[in-house]
Amino acid sequence: MKALIAVLILLFATNAAAQERAPSEAERAARAYMAEYSAANWSGMAPYMAEDFVLIDRTNPDPGFAPEHRSPAATLEMLRRFGEENGVIELGFDFPTVFESNGIVVFQGHVNMYAAPPGRDHAIRWRTEQVTVLTMRDGRVVRHEDYANYTAATMTRVDRPAGR
Repeated sequence: MKALIAVLILLFATNAAAQERAPSEAERAARAYMAEYSAANWSGMAPYMAEDFVLIDRTNPDPGFAPEHRSPAATLEMLRRFGEENGVIELGFDFPTVFESNGIVVFQGHVNMYAAPPGRDHAIRWRTEQVTVLTMRDGRVVRHEDYANYTAATMTRVDRPAGR
């Protein structure tokens, strides 16, 4: 009986170690891209974008927002404008669940935007659930899809950071 228990423990430990696998090339590149996106480092995202890159955000309720941006240049222009108009300091993603399957990397968690909008005497923290799905090819993002729960978002006024 002790031998059976030892074998079961060994099998369980081996299985658990196998599940803690090293991330794939696609996942490593996707995580690097998302780190730049989280930091609102738009230029830092560019090297990870494929030439035929597309960003899709169909959950954004703003009627003036185009839900699809094709090409790195068009997407980066939109993100820079968004960042400047809203005083974005960081998007602050917290994605405790990340997995890759067949070149698609899924991030699930929250966006925690910190921004100091121009002309206001305060900054804001904006938080909601978000899922980001990245389709990868040869270490680059081909398709970036954001799904945010805008109806459940919370916004808190905070002190404006010095110098902003």
